[in-house]
Amino acid sequence: MSPRVVAASFVLLALSVTSLASAQTVPSEPPPPEAQTVEPLPPPATAAEPAPLPPAPVVATPSGDAGAIPTDDGAFARRMLRVIGEDARTVRLATGGGLVLTGVGSIAAGVLADASYHQSYGQVLWIGGIAVATSGLVSLFSSTPTEVFARNASTLSPRELEARWAAMAERSRTARKVGGVASVIVGGIAAGTGAALASGAGNLENDSKQAWSVALIAGGAAMLGGGLAAFLVESPLEHGYRAAYGTAAASPDVAVSVAPTTRGAAASLQMRF
Repeated sequence: MSPRVVAASFVLLALSVTSLASAQTVPSEPPPPEAQTVEPLPPPATAAEPAPLPPAPVVATPSGDAGAIPTDDGAFARRMLRVIGEDARTVRLATGGGLVLTGVGSIAAGVLADASYHQSYGQVLWIGGIAVATSGLVSLFSSTPTEVFARNASTLSPRELEARWAAMAERSRTARKVGGVASVIVGGIAAGTGAALASGAGNLENDSKQAWSVALIAGGAAMLGGGLAAFLVESPLEHGYRAAYGTAAASPDVAVSVAPTTRGAAASLQMRF
């Protein structure tokens, strides 16, 4: 083989290898993407908390008990006492007028029974009528201690007003208890005497016995009921003192409470003497 042929063959072989190598070249990897920075999300918006309320002021009564009904330097107590005084005046006038009318009627009935029918109970009726009418007249023209106290309340300081009211409420309570017990005792005796007369005791005639027995039983029953009511029910002066000064006042004489239980309810009655 001639040298030219050999050289030409080598040249062709080199070109073939070069073209093959260029055809099989592996493409280079794409450049990595640029790093992305992630911004953090803002925190969710929260509603603003309301500002705390200021503590409620604690009001103390003149006696030093906190939490009681404020007296406003005695203004509240004076207003309540004025209402109590007006009610006491209305009750006094109504009671006095009723006693005068009852007394006049008793006097007329007693005089008629004594003079026209010669009944022995006639004298009792007109004498009792005079006493009842007199007490009614005194009630009409004489102010009660509650009215006088209510009129003079504006001249007292808050501390003096509470002290005076407490003393008067205690006196009213004592008089109510004593009067209630006395009324119950007298009413029981009168009703028992009337029952004894109705059963045949005594030397009175039948007509007189019947009249006295009916009068004594009715009057005794009325006194019994009035005495129990006076003993158990507070007077307006006592109730008003408790309402005006809250916890500084004493508890009521009668307290009834009811509480539910697993099988029904339980009731309790509390009394203060």
